[in-house]
Amino acid sequence: MWHDIGVAQRLQSACSYMNYPNRFSPTSLVLLSCVLLPIISCTNLPRDPKQTLKQVQTRPMRVGLVEHPPWVIRANDPNGEPRGAEVELVRQFAAGLGTTPEWHWGGAQQQMETLENYGLDLVIGGFTSRSPWKDYVGFTAPYFEETISAGASQETVKHVMAAPPGENGFIKRLDEFLHQQRPSLASLLQQEARQNETAR
Repeated sequence: MWHDIGVAQRLQSACSYMNYPNRFSPTSLVLLSCVLLPIISCTNLPRDPKQTLKQVQTRPMRVGLVEHPPWVIRANDPNGEPRGAEVELVRQFAAGLGTTPEWHWGGAQQQMETLENYGLDLVIGGFTSRSPWKDYVGFTAPYFEETISAGASQETVKHVMAAPPGENGFIKRLDEFLHQQRPSLASLLQQEARQNETAR
């Protein structure tokens, strides 16, 4: 209640300072502050309980990789650098935050379990919105859709990236970045697919 009283006093002072008629009783001001406080407190949303967005701007971004061409490709690079459409997107995203990606290879289950326990900041590997891990980690909004033919039928697949659970500030920033990249995604995928075929 002391928070409410403090806000009420500030509202009362503001009214006096602006020469507004003092038409509000202390009780009505307290009630008004009860309405305003939840609205004011929402201005800092979305939040990261584990401060992922803040942390990745002060250290390398820990990125889990699951091989899935052309999204994530284990290239024959002398420095061990991966390739792929999502790899390139993450490089650009990290650069925009003033950091660099730190790559970690593994299987899907291993990577998602590590992500669920905040041991990674991001996992990529051509994942879709239908992944069973959606109940355990955070997913971005679908940023790319493709139609896959399965016999006589066709299916629309929506691609996402995986982030630690509940880190909504980090996911929001990633969503904004991916949305900006949508116009160039098709050509990026085609380029990576061609390079992957050539490397075989």
